[in-house]
Amino acid sequence: MTKKLNKDLSFNLQAKDIYEFLKDSYKEFKIDELDKKKALICALLSYHLIEWKLWEDEPDREIDISTKDCTDFINKLESEELKNAFYIIKDLGNGLKHKILSRGCKLKKSDTHLGAFDKSFDPTFDRPYLYVEKGEKHYRFINELEKVVNYWETVYYPTKT
Repeated sequence: MTKKLNKDLSFNLQAKDIYEFLKDSYKEFKIDELDKKKALICALLSYHLIEWKLWEDEPDREIDISTKDCTDFINKLESEELKNAFYIIKDLGNGLKHKILSRGCKLKKSDTHLGAFDKSFDPTFDRPYLYVEKGEKHYRFINELEKVVNYWETVYYPTKT
């Protein structure tokens, strides 16, 4: 069986190009942090970039990247906070991709917090934002996405020490 590489079906983009697409999408989302469509595009890109990174690291890999490979990638991250952010992003991205999630999803809900003040107010005010519930905790989507985007920044543009 002949395999078709993703790059052959994605205008010859590489992992770093997908990261640049994520950065652009994130910048657009930050202009309107209540735009659910842009939020989900960012979630899809930031989670599935794991697959691109794994292929980049193992270009001669004979078997497909599996969900377990992506989970292993996340579990190897040092920060529990970053792992949690990646799992939130994963569940949101898969929630968009699939109508029903029958296993592995830890999110209970995603929605918009309306807030008492409009979005022109400083984030310290009770203003509208997208959020997710995981277990008994409530997370601002923008905060979790920022952690993941910042992680990818260190992968593709590491600062020299």
